Amino acid sequence: MFKYYSTQMNTQHSNQQTRYKKLYPTHVPTSVLKKVAIAAGSSVISLVDPERGDMVAALGETTGKAALVKMLKQMKCSEEGRFILKERPIIDETIEGSKFSYDYLQRLPADTLGGAYYKFMSSHGFLASGRTPVKFVDDEELAYVMTRYRQVHDFFHVLSDLPTSVAGELGVKWLELTQTGLPMTALSGTFGMLNNRLTNKQRIEIITKLIPWALRCGKTCRPLMTVYFEKYMHEPIDEVRNKLLFEKAPVIN
Repeated sequence: MFKYYSTQMNTQHSNQQTRYKKLYPTHVPTSVLKKVAIAAGSSVISLVDPERGDMVAALGETTGKAALVKMLKQMKCSEEGRFILKERPIIDETIEGSKFSYDYLQRLPADTLGGAYYKFMSSHGFLASGRTPVKFVDDEELAYVMTRYRQVHDFFHVLSDLPTSVAGELGVKWLELTQTGLPMTALSGTFGMLNNRLTNKQRIEIITKLIPWALRCGKTCRPLMTVYFEKYMHEPIDEVRNKLLFEKAPVIN
């Protein structure tokens, strides 16, 4: 009897160790209960202060497993997506020889994807390496999918030609919702409409122009998670849009 209970306890301890094993360098293993607490806390803080990127990131990680699984399947069903999963490129301007270094990008013509990306990033002082690292996704492959999603976010802006204003970010969030299904994008896209920096005219334009565009574009264009953007940096941005069946966003005043 003692031997049986001892074996059971050892098995449970082993399962616990496996469950809370660190799966990648930035991983923070957490229990289901703790994830619920993180999701609840981060959702409240994200609504109060949408610019808290760390809280938005935590919310996305603790509520997005089903969406990440769907995105992974999309990538595996695409030849280009499979290459991304195999090679696992990282969008980081600090990596030597990177196609995202400002030294490389600023030499590209302004009408290329890389040139447009450089203009967008440099004009706002953004760095690709500045994205919040993934912590709470308990699967190493899904963690990479989340990392990739964060790193290609800026390409949603570049392709759509949407600014980083409140209205622009809302348009991108609705596009991301249509493409990825991440709950965090639904929350941001919905409650972001309450932002006091928006005028009533802008709210009307977002509802009548920007959201319909995002739903339409998100459904008709190629899944952007399957796009190996690094391979297209030297190509004219309009040609890239045509290849991806990507429609530019309407202008919002």
